[in-house]
Amino acid sequence: MGIFYEDAKDRKRKKARRKSKGWIGILALLVISGSIYWNLDERILNSNFINNVLDAGKKFVISNSDNHKSISDSEYVYGTLYEQIIEFNTYIKINASFRTQITSDDINTQYHKVIMDNPDIFWLTGGATIQTITSGASKTYLYDLNTSCDMNLVPIMKKKLDQVVNDIVFEARKYTSDYDKALYVHDVLVSTCKYDESVYYTSLFDTDTDLNTMAYSAYGCLVEHKAVCSGYAKAYQLIMNKLGIETGFVSGEGITSLDTGPHAWNYIKIDGNYCYVDVTWDDPVGYNSNEIRHDYFCISKDEISKDHIFDYDQFIPE
Repeated sequence: MGIFYEDAKDRKRKKARRKSKGWIGILALLVISGSIYWNLDERILNSNFINNVLDAGKKFVISNSDNHKSISDSEYVYGTLYEQIIEFNTYIKINASFRTQITSDDINTQYHKVIMDNPDIFWLTGGATIQTITSGASKTYLYDLNTSCDMNLVPIMKKKLDQVVNDIVFEARKYTSDYDKALYVHDVLVSTCKYDESVYYTSLFDTDTDLNTMAYSAYGCLVEHKAVCSGYAKAYQLIMNKLGIETGFVSGEGITSLDTGPHAWNYIKIDGNYCYVDVTWDDPVGYNSNEIRHDYFCISKDEISKDHIFDYDQFIPE
């Protein structure tokens, strides 16, 4: 159990948004000839997106001057996205006229990094629609981020998450060694969070359901106390990094006696050495569900590779 990862949720959203109204209407709305339209789901944008862009109620963040000439394009994009996301903006405008090498793929890559590096950003699914507008030497990207909850509630939810994290960090710091801190946090997550079997089975057998849930996030694990593997892994990453202990999110597949499927776990650096932690698989489901196991706590890459397959487009420490 526990071999479900958030990509399935994005696939359902993609399927639900397949229909397009064509780009002729978009050109008319924007009154920009020669514009180029593109989005992450490889679908033509519908006119509803443009209506949202033009809606005065939408807050677009405008980056319209080259104030960061000393940093790379990727750092500029990452910083712009991060600074606006933590302000709870979901519509972001990036003026790239002075950074002509930036592409839509670059923005997608940096957005993915922001999400992976900051597990406290729980309100975004990782999906987005991006529109590229070019007119002469001017190039602008409009980024519309997919959300997983009501954005009006997010600031309050963020405070709740921060409080839980701070409480756990406070207790963990009572331990002297990094190993004991890591073990304490592992045990807290196992004892306070329940694996969300309903989300797991819905993702398997009801592919038409839009799983708009916190189970994939640190918020689900730490505040709602129900999560699937990505929720456990993000919560562990969040708390351990707050403790100053290098911990990352790892994606791949988990192998069980029943099947193989998408999965998520963590790497962690203890006393200068990297090891792996799978909190989800140390949290039993069903019989003995209150038991705290340590079968997947601080084990080597060789050990975890016996039933975990790594996605290799990520940092994988030895």
